[in-house]
Amino acid sequence: MSLILQDFATGYRTWQTNQISFTVPTHHLAALLGPNGSGKSTILKGAVGLIKNSGHITIDDLTITDMDSRRRTQKIAYLPQRHQFTFPIAVEDVMLMGFNPEMPVFEQYSSAQRHMVRDMLERLGLVSSGLTDINQLSEGQKQRVMLGQILIRKTKVLMLDEPDSALDFSVRQDILHLIRSFVRTETRCGLIVLHDPALALKYCDQIHLMFEGRIIDTIYPKAESATSIEQKLRKVYPQITLFRTPNADLAIDWQVSEDDHR
Repeated sequence: MSLILQDFATGYRTWQTNQISFTVPTHHLAALLGPNGSGKSTILKGAVGLIKNSGHITIDDLTITDMDSRRRTQKIAYLPQRHQFTFPIAVEDVMLMGFNPEMPVFEQYSSAQRHMVRDMLERLGLVSSGLTDINQLSEGQKQRVMLGQILIRKTKVLMLDEPDSALDFSVRQDILHLIRSFVRTETRCGLIVLHDPALALKYCDQIHLMFEGRIIDTIYPKAESATSIEQKLRKVYPQITLFRTPNADLAIDWQVSEDDHR
């Protein structure tokens, strides 16, 4: 199983991405990395049918580009950047809603589904918040609830738009580790929007560098030298320097010029 984008373009009336093609194999986590406005989130929105698109997306050799929204959500679990709830609703109920695309109308949630939700809440460190109104949670806690909602589903593809936003440092590491473990241990693949090159290098199998609606290069962190990776990253982040830590992990230094202090 793999996610394939072929000559895929999407966007708005006044701005569109270029035609984009890449493949994310099963058990792989791919990142879209680049500056604000480069088209990262736009690609995810187009892939799930929220905005106009052209070209082809295939999953399991099925073309999903022309599917209706319900069938598409059965194939792709999508986590947007922002979540709003205009009415009180318990955290457990929000997470149970993740099963809705697979269920007939008016069918009740099963005891097995409720058990899966409670297990996920524990993994996310939210077990004590199950009956809490989600509107009472911090933005970081809400982000974890919504992540849990899509992880408990059995979709083949995860699309995650900045799942680390609003999270502090330690929680961000835990969440990205959890996402990667789900992709690696189940028959899934993932496409994730990130802003931090260090996190992308640590957790992702491939990194698509975006600039002005185009993919200008692709990095395979486990297969390339630090020199090659640094050269590619500098196409988007000219002031970046890569080095290896004593335990051989890649780390990043950002060179600040004198003008940046003025």
